[in-house]
Amino acid sequence: MSATAFKNAAKSRRRTHRERHQPHYRRKLGFLEKHKDYVARARDYHRKETQLRTLREKARNRNPDEFYYKMISSQLKDGKHFQPTSNQFTNEELKVLKTQDVSYTTLRRSQESKKIERLQSSLHLLIEHGGSPPNKHTIFVDSKQDMEEFDAARHFDTAPELLPRAYNRPRLKTLRSKAFVNPVDEHAIERAEQAKSTGYEELSQRLNRETKLARIMQEQEMQKHLMEKGTRSKRKGIDGSMTYKWKKQRKR
Repeated sequence: MSATAFKNAAKSRRRTHRERHQPHYRRKLGFLEKHKDYVARARDYHRKETQLRTLREKARNRNPDEFYYKMISSQLKDGKHFQPTSNQFTNEELKVLKTQDVSYTTLRRSQESKKIERLQSSLHLLIEHGGSPPNKHTIFVDSKQDMEEFDAARHFDTAPELLPRAYNRPRLKTLRSKAFVNPVDEHAIERAEQAKSTGYEELSQRLNRETKLARIMQEQEMQKHLMEKGTRSKRKGIDGSMTYKWKKQRKR
């Protein structure tokens, strides 16, 4: 057996020394510090001590006539020196950045629109934003009496329980026939209803996201136009939003 293997075998048989926890009658004194906690605290203390010693040495050896140009522009706030940042971009560069922001927002909005179209095509009902499925089925009758006596179940020749369904609504003849057998069990129907509700919830969230992206894109377009030259007047809309109108200029 080699020396390394012998050393590893000796480590495996070595006894594990466990440190005791804080006794019950001393719990009011707080957490009982273990050896690893002491090591971390001691290292942190010595690191800060070394840093303070280095700073004292730098202050002791400092040249009183030392000068550099950042002393003029730097400022002191809450006992800390900081360099005030100025706008390092020109007006043209800011326009390019705004254009890139608008392009990215347009890309994200087009992606959301495509996902919304795919969701709507996969679902049986198309719902409007924040509303219930619209019912646009209009039935015309000959007189007002026929309208008052109108029976939707008799008109569609189906059971009254199936009237709220806009799809897969069999007639009474099909329901009475023995050949009609429901091929889906209750668990499958429950899973289908759950998948449908999940799809409608996702569709509603994506519609909200698409509306927010459209509002953000409009705001970014407005900021980009405000950076351009020209006389403009600020107006307040009916809904409280601010609009701008530029003065017409003759182009050469």
